[in-house]
Formats: sequence, C-alpha cells, structure tokens
Amino acid sequence: MPPRINVLLPSYTCARTQRPLSTASSRLAPTRNAIPHASTTTTITTPKGQIPPESPRFVEVPKGLQPQSIHRPWVKGILPVPRKIFRASDRKHKASEEYLSAVTPEPKIRRAESPNSVGGDKAVWKSEQSALRRRNLREGLIELHERKQMVDHSKTRSRARKQAESLRLATAPQREDERLTNPTVHTALLPSRGKGLPDPNRESRLEQMRINVDSMQKKKSEQRRQMLHTLYMNARDFIVRPAQLDAAIDRIFDNPDAFMTDRMRGENVWHLGAPETMEELLHQSGLAPRARSPNLADYRKELMEERLNKIGEELTGGKL
Repeated sequence: MPPRINVLLPSYTCARTQRPLSTASSRLAPTRNAIPHASTTTTITTPKGQIPPESPRFVEVPKGLQPQSIHRPWVKGILPVPRKIFRASDRKHKASEEYLSAVTPEPKIRRAESPNSVGGDKAVWKSEQSALRRRNLREGLIELHERKQMVDHSKTRSRARKQAESLRLATAPQREDERLTNPTVHTALLPSRGKGLPDPNRESRLEQMRINVDSMQKKKSEQRRQMLHTLYMNARDFIVRPAQLDAAIDRIFDNPDAFMTDRMRGENVWHLGAPETMEELLHQSGLAPRARSPNLADYRKELMEERLNKIGEELTGGKL
C-alpha cells in the first residue's frame, strides 16, 4: 500500500475581522503504479456576513466626500419639438370655457344607445369613444395651460434672480483680500470704476470731426449733382425710340456721306478699316497728346476743343 502524503496549506487571516480562515489539509491518493501523485484540495469556510479574499471589497478603500456620478442610461430616439399651442395672437384663449365648448361640442342628436336595438352595441361604443375624446381634449388643454404657466413663472423667477445677482456683482465694491493681494499701485493711478481716461480736448476734437463729416457730405452731394447733370447732357444722344435706331443704322451703314473722304474721316464702319488692336491702344495711351495726332493742325484743333469745353463747363457749372 503506497504511503499517504499530507500537504499543509498556509493559513489566511481576514483583513476585516482579523480571524483565521479555516483550511482543510488534503491527502494525496496513490496512483495505479504506486507512484505518489500530489493533489491538493483547499476548503475555505466563510462565516455569514464576512467577505472572502477574492472579493474586490476584501480590502477597504476609503471613499471621498464627493459623491459618485450617477450613470443615466442612454435613451434612444429623438423627441419631437413641441408646438406652441398657446400663442399671444390667438383671438380665443384655448384654455377658456368658450373655446373648449366650441371645439368639444356635445352631440345635438342622441342615437339609440340601447344594447337590445339593432346595432346598439356599436352605437354605445361610438358614444363612449366620442365622450372620451372630448374629455381628453379638454383635460389636455387645461393641463398644458397649467404647465405653461408654471414654466413661465419658473423662467421669470430664474431670470430675475440672475439679473439681480449680476447687478449685485457688478456694483459690489472690491473685496478686502483682493485689495491686500494686489500689487502696490498709487490710488491716483488706478482707473475709476465706470469712467474712462481724462480727455481735456474732447470738445474741440469732436467739433473738428463734425466739420470733417460735413465737408465729406458736401463733396459727395456735389459729385452726385455733377453725375446727374452729366447724365442729363448725355441723354441727348440716347436712342430711346425705334425711329432713332433706324436713323442711326442708316447713317452708319447706308449713308454715302459717311464714307471716308479727303475732308472727313467718315463714320461708315465698312470704310474705317479694321478696328485697332489692344496693343495699339496701349501704345497710344503711353504717348504724348501731340504724338498721337500725325498732323499739327489736328492736334491744335483737339486742344482748342478741350479748352473750350472746360471753359464752358466752368461757366455753366455742368458737363458739356
């Protein structure tokens, strides 16, 4: 018979009660070939009300004074935005008796509600459903109006409380601890509450600003007047009627007097040649006025016309 082997397990002590935990010694049973095999068994007997070592609460951890956050389960879905049932523009108040009697009128004709009559059960059921709908609508409107009044009063009180608190904090004097902990600054250098920096030249500066604004307004008004007069003077050449359009087309395309001759250049587009390119226009814009005109007489004529136009504009006060 193979020998028995006794294994002694270490003893454990409870951290809360400081009592030893009971452990049972196990014996090793022999194997088939008489080879000793070690098999251990541990039995822990926990009295009622005690916490076992494998529990996370076995070691006490002190909790802070701040309470733990409450986990609220996530609610799926989106609630619809409630409609504004009670509006200030409504002619009749929806919680008044007049409105309720108008939207939930009683039936004028009572049907036969006897269960013994033909279709009596259905008539009774319909009458009950109608009465239930009228009652639900009345009670719903009344309760919604009460809830709205309660919410409005709560918002008004909260708004008044916040405004009073803001006003108190805005007008409160400086605290003593702030005054003592602030850097040392002379009292005369500290800005006064509710007042800006001194500005001795404020009146003269504002007067100069008014003068500048008035001058700018006068300049803008003069520019608008000049633009309106220019538009009026140039309106003589505007084409506003079909007859004027036909005459302009005949003069430009079909009038033989508009052809280029020795005495005049002409206005007919078929004899003016190809239009000037952008390169030629840019080249001419960079030249002097005298270099633009190949003939000296033409240059003097153009110069005299420009001077006469300027003199006429100064005398008449408008564009010519």
